[in-house]
Amino acid sequence: MAELSPHGALMRRFALDWLGRVDPAVPPEIMSADYTVAIGGIELRGLNAYVPATVGQYERYLGLLLTVHDLIAAPKRIALRFTLHGAEPGRPPVAWPGIALFAHDASVLTRSWVEEDYLARRRQRESGECDPIEAPMPAPWAAPELAADATAEAAVRAWLAAGELAPVAPTLVKGPVEVTEMFSAGEAVAFAGVQRGVCDGADASITLVGIVRVTANGPAGHVVQDALGLARRLGGSP
Repeated sequence: MAELSPHGALMRRFALDWLGRVDPAVPPEIMSADYTVAIGGIELRGLNAYVPATVGQYERYLGLLLTVHDLIAAPKRIALRFTLHGAEPGRPPVAWPGIALFAHDASVLTRSWVEEDYLARRRQRESGECDPIEAPMPAPWAAPELAADATAEAAVRAWLAAGELAPVAPTLVKGPVEVTEMFSAGEAVAFAGVQRGVCDGADASITLVGIVRVTANGPAGHVVQDALGLARRLGGSP
């Protein structure tokens, strides 16, 4: 019987056994005790912080599901692009995108950098119209581990330093991106960072996570930004 790679087995357990069944017994089996999640400019340190926060979101949304659209793997690193979709009791369904980067030691996940588009979720709650859900990635758990591409990483670092995320994503803050995590798997580059600069004439910063591939026309792919956090800090919507 064919066996999954260590990163494929970890991600299958993460998506199906943990988030698919919301079983609190699973995280200690696939994550280190000090597993840390960076999301929206804050850190959840340790399973005692991370697990209750995740269970709370799944209790809020009936039948919450995770659909995987992209998975890339490099030595000791994994990136996952997904959509979460479900419904609060008495409300219409909503679907919002997210990207997560993971560090692992081949047996457990040790750290992650995540962003989910909660502003898109709020917009759908208020409009009553659910965004379409992209088709899933075929066989994500079988995605191979690929070697790094230093040239692709350098191109993406330069693009982020320029601070202009178009055409991949709207530039909500005018300013360069400070990279906090980056790795490549072949032509794909995954990164997390903080963009610092100005938004609507005020000093601002926004955290973001992305997966892009370098093309002849520049990076192409997806970036998820903490747009709701930015809107709250500015007292409105960017």
